[in-house]
Amino acid sequence: MKTRGFTMIELVVVIGIVLILIGLILPSINKSMTNARRTRSLVQCRQNMTLISAYANDYKDVYPLASSNISLAQRNWYQSVITWGGAKAVADLDHHAGDNGSNYSPITFSVVMGVVRDWNQMIPGQVTDGSFAVAKAIRQADVSFPSRKGVLFQYVLPYEKRVRTAQNIPMFFCCATPRKAPIAFGDGSVAAYTWKELAPENLEIDDHVGYPVQSTWYGCKGVDR
Repeated sequence: MKTRGFTMIELVVVIGIVLILIGLILPSINKSMTNARRTRSLVQCRQNMTLISAYANDYKDVYPLASSNISLAQRNWYQSVITWGGAKAVADLDHHAGDNGSNYSPITFSVVMGVVRDWNQMIPGQVTDGSFAVAKAIRQADVSFPSRKGVLFQYVLPYEKRVRTAQNIPMFFCCATPRKAPIAFGDGSVAAYTWKELAPENLEIDDHVGYPVQSTWYGCKGVDR
């Protein structure tokens, strides 16, 4: 008996159905992968916060201070931790090390401005020009709202990318399209929030001061959640 093969029309229909199914499944797969990567970063954030607390316990309760420059002090906290012996390399502190596309640092986690800057320079009407502000060692005990104040957060989100001119551009925690980012708070708890979830109704910014988590008003005495 002679068997009949697929006709061209049948093949096109089958291929079309397969492509439609792939199109329906891919978004779910991508979302699951993003959630898995974010969860991994949450774990990394918790581990880094534990190291920062241990570092402070060995250095008179002071948070890591790697530079007198505010921006570098926020980004390069890892240098102090590595010198102290809490890690051998940046990759031990961030599995995305080197992927953030930043000129500041190879690490995607940053300490908040409030733990490297005098909080008196971060209150409405008294903000010092960022180019003249000098980083300051802040003690853990100076954080007035430890259960509600952020200390460490992932400011570059390598698992959240957008395509622009055929290039993968890293997404940032603030202040473009809201994306959830791992944040470690002063009490050691870690959770993922978008910056809008932590922003006050009337968001006020003055020379980079006032951004949710990154540089909350009143510095280390501010409230992030």
